[in-house]
Formats: sequence, C-alpha cells, structure tokens
Amino acid sequence: KSISLSPRVFLSLSIYSKERKSSMNETTIMLCSAPNAKPDFLATVEPSSSSTDDCLLPFELILNNYTRDSWSSLNNNDSSSSPDNKWKSSWFKSVDGKNRLPGFLKYLKERKKAAFGKFDPTATDDDDGGVKRRGVFVVPYNQPPIPSMYEKEKENMMYCKFIMDRRVISAFRPAPPKQQQQQRTVKPAPQPPRKKPTAPPRKMGGMLGSLLGKQSRTAHHLSVVRAPKKDNDNGTATTSTSSSSAGSSPASLTSGAVIAKFRTEVEQKLLDFQSLPQETLLKYHYSLSATTALLDAEQRAKVTMETLKFLVYEQVEEIGEDKWVAVKEPGDFMDEHTIAIYKEGCAPAEVLEEMNKGDLPDEIRGQAKALQQQRMKQVQKKDLAIEKQNMQQLNKSVVVETLNTKKRDRRTIEEIQRDMMGGDAKRANLG
Repeated sequence: KSISLSPRVFLSLSIYSKERKSSMNETTIMLCSAPNAKPDFLATVEPSSSSTDDCLLPFELILNNYTRDSWSSLNNNDSSSSPDNKWKSSWFKSVDGKNRLPGFLKYLKERKKAAFGKFDPTATDDDDGGVKRRGVFVVPYNQPPIPSMYEKEKENMMYCKFIMDRRVISAFRPAPPKQQQQQRTVKPAPQPPRKKPTAPPRKMGGMLGSLLGKQSRTAHHLSVVRAPKKDNDNGTATTSTSSSSAGSSPASLTSGAVIAKFRTEVEQKLLDFQSLPQETLLKYHYSLSATTALLDAEQRAKVTMETLKFLVYEQVEEIGEDKWVAVKEPGDFMDEHTIAIYKEGCAPAEVLEEMNKGDLPDEIRGQAKALQQQRMKQVQKKDLAIEKQNMQQLNKSVVVETLNTKKRDRRTIEEIQRDMMGGDAKRANLG
C-alpha cells in the first residue's frame, strides 16, 4: 500500500539523511604525550571532501608516535604502483569547537617532527592469505598553504595523509622468516700444512757467534708459533677460541647504533620529566663503561664522554626550548657524569652564578681576581689601623708611676766615708 509524504516531511527526511551521512565521516583523534601514555582528546575532524577513501578511516585514531623520517614529510609520497597502496591526502576540519589544532600544529613545526598512528581500515580487506592490513595516519609538521576556500576556517583546518597498507613503508616491513635468511657460518680459512720444525742451528763460538745464535733461535721459535690469520669476510681470527666466541659477541653493533640508542633514552627521560609539572629537578646519571659495554675495542674508542655529554645538552636545549638549565655536578670518576637539569625559573642562584663564571674570558677573570686581592689588602690595612688606635687609647688610660725616686739615705757618716774611700781605691786599682 503506497504512502504519500508531504513536501515538508520529505525535506526533513532528506536533511536527516545528510546529517547522518556527514556524522559517519567524523573521526575522533586522540593524542599520546609520551609512548605508552594514556591518550587524551585532541579533536573531532571530518574530511573536507566527500571522497570514498576518507570513508575507510576508523571512527577513532590514536597518534602515539613521532618521527623525522622522510616518509612522514609532506613532499614524500613514494609508494607502490597499486592504487590501494598509494598515499592519500586530504584537508580535515575540526568540528568539536575546542580549537586545539593550532597549538598542536605549532608544536610539530617547532620540533620538526610528524605525528603518526596505526589504524585498521573500516573496509574488510584481507591480503596475503587472510592477514589483515593496517594503515598509517600521518600529520606532517610542514603543513601546506591553506586553500583560499578554507581561509575563513583556517584555525580549524589540518592537512593529513594516510595509507591503507603500512607494509609499503620500508620501516614497517616485516622481517623475513629465519628459514629464508642465509645462515652465514664463519668458516676458518684453510691453512697450509705446517712444516716440520727444523732443529735450531748450532751455537757458534765467540761473542759474535753467540749473538747470531740467539737471533737464529728467536727466528726459529717465531716460525713455529704463528700468529692466527684473519678471515677476509669479518676480520675475526680463525682460531678455535675466536670462532666459538663469535656467536655470542654482538659483532653487528656499532658506535653509531649505541649513540642513537643513548640519544633516544635521554629524549624519553626528558619527555617524561616534561610531562610532570610538579617535578623541577632531574639528575641524569650515565656511565661510559655501561653505555659501551657491548662494543668491541675499535668501536668503543669512537664513543667518548664528551660525545655523551653533548647529546644530553642537545636534548635539554631541544625539549626545554632553551629555557632549561643543565649543569654537570662534580664527581669522583672520569667515566661517570651526573647532569642536574632544572626547569625554567627553578635553578638556584649559586648555580646560575657558577655558570656565568664559566663564560667569562681569562682577562676578565684576572681583573676580577686582582680587584678581590686589592679589596682584601684594604680590609687588612683598615683592621691594622683600628688595632693601633685601640692600643693608643689603652696606653693613655693606664697611669705609670715611678717608685723610690725620693728615698731617704739612712747610712751613717762613717759608712758614707768608707764607701767613698772604697770607691777611690777601686778607681786607683783600675787606673
């Protein structure tokens, strides 16, 4: 039985179907501030164009990684020749009204890093024997100029690109199975058969003969005990001990890989420190021996304490945006450092003063030292003058009297004459 609809009801149904269709294209983007952190809401976006490729995106995306690789940039769209494995790009508009996209894009541009996350396409598509594809959604840091048609909505626009099969990117290709890998075994190089040791030459007489005999015996022993030859492929000795230990030592580990791993660890530690607003001080301790423990002697010589210190200071300047203060604390060992990192405005005054002293040239240091010595001399001179003045005041307050100056002579006349005669006799004897 047919049902007739009025024009008003038909118009309402068409508007509802369009709103329902547009809401189906919305995607909620979540953002992780650090790896393995809880994602936070960033924006709810919808594609500006009604393309069938945009409908393959899921209802929720999580951006939980950052990268500077070339495949994440705006201009790198190299992919497979298959249409399903090509990069697709589009402008997305924020419809949540929270206006968080400008700050997020500014953060990516300052650090020159792209944010990306993996997702499962909404279409049921199996590939390679039932293995479900996983796509990659990328927000490049170098956003293109906004088209004129979106100029009024530029605060809510964001350019993104995505690919339906992440295996197109070399960084996400799975490693080949172990059965297909060529098992390279280190075979010792064939050695020529050893010659039977000949008897040492006989000892000659005399001093010269003794010297020649010793040289001959030394050459004879060196010819018997040969040095182990090196393999041409990997430069390792062909002796039994070296070949047995070759499987346990990480021969493929290089100094560059160790430095890259150390930089990643420092960056992760500083990002965790940045995400904690109540923490104002971080003491990062590292050791050269622990960092280079898995390297051989040749690769270990390429990693120094100055290199590790430079990497720490570089990451502090980058993540702290030149507002954090990093100071090396004094230590007892030369191969161990502890770097104290203060957030903006939290460094003590003595730390800042010590840093400023380190930046002064030698001439200014000499002038400051001479000025300090001059001030010390002036203080000492002033102290001596005060001490002298106190002694003078003390002497004035003390009254000194001389006793027995008016003593009466109680001798008799005979005693006086006897003393006088005795004095004359003494003078006569002396004359």
